Parts: sequence; C-alpha cells; structure tokens
Amino acid sequence: MKIGGTMANNSRDVHIQVQVDLDKKQGWIPMRFICEATCIDIKEIMDKWPQDGNIGTYPTTYYFKIRGTDGYRYLLRHNVTSDKWYMDDRW
Repeated sequence: MKIGGTMANNSRDVHIQVQVDLDKKQGWIPMRFICEATCIDIKEIMDKWPQDGNIGTYPTTYYFKIRGTDGYRYLLRHNVTSDKWYMDDRW
C-alpha cells in the first residue's frame, strides 16, 4: 500500500489523503481516504474510467465512482502525472 498525493475538494480546497493499493489487473486503486480527520474506508468501487488527454498511450487522469462506509457515494479523480487526487462530488 502507498499513500497517494493529496486530494483537494475544488469547491472547498479541503486536502484529503488517499491510501491506495496495487491490484495486478487494475493498477493503483483507492482503499480509504481521510477527510477532515475522518477516515472513510471504500466499501465498493462502482466504476472506474480514464479521461481523454493521453500522454503517449497512457491516460493522464482516472475517475473512480465509489461508495464509502459512511453511506455516501463519491466521485474521485486521480491525476496520474502529478499523483494528486481530487474529490469532484459527494452524494
């Protein structure tokens, strides 16, 4: 496991750290993140997709639609180039 870069909510600029694990088939996947001193485990990765804007043949950004153990769903974005994470939405 490794701690990915920081994560910032674009609307509130809240920095969140994301703990990721390496899956042989899927690459780096988020396992949990810390938001305002609260650790939220990821119960389910509902979807994952790359964004256009490739460098060579590799996507520069991945999106993760996840369900947290807190009952909320989140849209997480990982910029591979900078190793920064962002929370784009929570519902």
